[in-house]
Amino acid sequence: DFCLSRGLGDVYKRQLHKWCNCAGARIRSNLIVASPHHNSQLQLHILGSIYQIFIPAAVNRTVCESPAESEDVTNNNNSSSQPGTIPISITSPNEIDIFGPLHTIIHHVQLMWELMLLGEPLVIIATSPTDSSHIVQSLTSLIHPLEYHAEVFPYFTIHNSEFREFAAATTPPPVILGVTNPYFAKTLQSWPHTVRISEPLQINHNTEHPLPHRKLERVRSLQKFLLDTSGSIYSQHRPFLQKDKALVKKILNGVKTRRPTAVQSVILRRYFLELTQSFMIPLERYMSTLMPLAKDISAFRAPPVPAPFKEETFLGTLELSGPHLTSTIKGDYEGLYKRFFRSANFRGWYESRRMEQLEKLEQLHQETLARENLRKWIVGKQEVEIVDLIL
Repeated sequence: DFCLSRGLGDVYKRQLHKWCNCAGARIRSNLIVASPHHNSQLQLHILGSIYQIFIPAAVNRTVCESPAESEDVTNNNNSSSQPGTIPISITSPNEIDIFGPLHTIIHHVQLMWELMLLGEPLVIIATSPTDSSHIVQSLTSLIHPLEYHAEVFPYFTIHNSEFREFAAATTPPPVILGVTNPYFAKTLQSWPHTVRISEPLQINHNTEHPLPHRKLERVRSLQKFLLDTSGSIYSQHRPFLQKDKALVKKILNGVKTRRPTAVQSVILRRYFLELTQSFMIPLERYMSTLMPLAKDISAFRAPPVPAPFKEETFLGTLELSGPHLTSTIKGDYEGLYKRFFRSANFRGWYESRRMEQLEKLEQLHQETLARENLRKWIVGKQEVEIVDLIL
């Protein structure tokens, strides 16, 4: 983390390397005492400060596990904390500022969620490499905890080796390109989705220190801009889900009341987290039904494999267990799933889940084999059968 590295750097410049050696010893000792676990808090005591980070579950998981272990680890760490020391929270990579980079297209942020979910080709024209990178990161994080599996170029130039391929492609590949050169607006004009975003502005929402008159006028002008702009988005995509006007209204009301940018980002992240979970939970539930029954696992046969994923069978379950059970957003979910099945995000998610299932079945098969009495089983068996089982 930057703040931890900066602290170590300052100490190194003042006290040379002996302090860093001491810090390294403290880090190793803490890691030995408190091994990290997913879905738990981890605290690191170093240089008189306590750094705290939450370790999430697997990246693709859409349903969190029980926080019982998290509470135990947190309590143990707190008991050893120094009196009066406030832990410094290290932000998760997924807890980024998405309101700042996306505020100019806030009216179309739900459309961008669908484009990210489906892995559509997208060109983002920004004013600097920093801005394009922040925008790309913010967009791909909209579908968290689903991992974005399509290719991403946060900053793409004409010097990239893929430039000729992308410029000459009749059918654009599922790629996100962050660019700053206006030349791409003409070269990639055949791409189905293009976003133009001005440089994100930083607003000081600290009410304890009033803003000077000029800065206050700048904030007021930005508020007017946010309320009036429709964003520079050119897309051929017809949304499958109805637009949630309540979300946009809530964010714009936050701009009027000068709600902190961090809070605005939390609102957006929570909204799209719940929307993504509502979309993925039926898929997770269906995948669990593809696992073989426990009675089908035998120590004397090869491990069983999960049943294949059948799109039509899954679509038939939506009426009783679809996203409408957990989400108030209405729309053509069946059509959205059909497009999702053709995306890189689905392929990546499915391959990851199937690999987990195969590993679980292999583990259960080995446990079943360990419980068997092989001495009793080999009685009366041919030698070739015994050798085949061992191999």
